[in-house]
Amino acid sequence: MFKRITVLRYHSVEFEDSIRLRYDEKFYNVTPEAFRSQMQYLKDNGFTTISLNDLLFIENEDKLPKKPILLTFDDGHISHYDTVLPILKELGFRGTFFLVVNDMGRPNRVSWNQVQLMKKNKMDIGSHGVHHEIMHKYSYQNLIIELKSSKLELEEKLGEEIVSFAIPRGLYSHKISNVARGMGYKLVFTSSAGNINLYSNPYCLRRMGVRRDYSMGVFKSIVNMETSYILKRRLGQLCKDMVKNIVGIKNYTSLKNSIFLRNKSVSSKKINIHTERVVYEK
Repeated sequence: MFKRITVLRYHSVEFEDSIRLRYDEKFYNVTPEAFRSQMQYLKDNGFTTISLNDLLFIENEDKLPKKPILLTFDDGHISHYDTVLPILKELGFRGTFFLVVNDMGRPNRVSWNQVQLMKKNKMDIGSHGVHHEIMHKYSYQNLIIELKSSKLELEEKLGEEIVSFAIPRGLYSHKISNVARGMGYKLVFTSSAGNINLYSNPYCLRRMGVRRDYSMGVFKSIVNMETSYILKRRLGQLCKDMVKNIVGIKNYTSLKNSIFLRNKSVSSKKINIHTERVVYEK
């Protein structure tokens, strides 16, 4: 039985009402309090963060830590620098940050200087493309331009080889992984739910997303690799991908955001009712 590795996928780590969050980022956002609690749980329960080089160069899984985990962060949100990095440093953890080249230095995104400081603190950097576009229907020519341009730009600015690519928007295709291999990438991460091991296909690596509505119980199920939960997530992912392909990613995103807004509205009403009752009882 191969030793399984959980790869966690985060986006922004920000206060829910922060002006630094775009509306479409709130669904995947995790609050700083929740993130710190999750990282502390990993620390207290013997998990060890691993790096991209560990995946690339460790050939014998006996050399892996007892409970390995890889932390990844997509999109280059500013919270990765001023919230995530201090927490990881404090706990002695490492992380991998996938950057969108065209967004570097824009409002609420990390700058090149900040990424250099993250590198100095032993954080890994990977590509998340130039424009954060949906790529599974790109032509080979457009894929080559997107993957090659982002890799070269990151390597020029950061002075190191970029070996990893995370596919934006969660839609994988063999065409993407084939182009990534040809462009010199050695690892490709998807948004498909599941775990990996040292013998997994390096051009189709699964990750477990962490969202705002996940309780600590759900988080524990993810990192402790509870089989029933992992299967449930994979089934859910398949259903979502089917819907995305049927209605299109833009319509899917609009539908998801409308459901999120409705649920948030209902939650707010519940809080207001509860508050009014407390005031009345006093």
